[in-house]
Amino acid sequence: MGEEKMEDAEFYELGADRDLGRKFKYKIYGLELSDPKWGEVADKIHEAEEEADWREAKPVTGKCKLVMEKLESLEEKDDPSGLIAEWVELLEPQCVDWIALLDQLREANTNAYLKVTPLALLL
Repeated sequence: MGEEKMEDAEFYELGADRDLGRKFKYKIYGLELSDPKWGEVADKIHEAEEEADWREAKPVTGKCKLVMEKLESLEEKDDPSGLIAEWVELLEPQCVDWIALLDQLREANTNAYLKVTPLALLL
């Protein structure tokens, strides 16, 4: 009988609850997260993540790489529209490709970045 009391004491020291069938209520920032609707929301989020298109930018090689280098070396007075048209024709870019181009231009040549960004939004 003495051992049983010791086990009970250890059980409560660990913070366990004797009523294991009881449902816990989780509240964070005033939201009742134990509500079943939050389980549905989590399921929808996971489904959306699985359906999302997590593609990477296409590798830039050959002529397209030369065009990229020309875009990076643009001067303030130059017009990038011809180079962008050539880049689009060669690469047939998706959204991630445009983002990769803009990131690269932002790091390499701010003037070219500022000129290409409006063109990227139009195309």
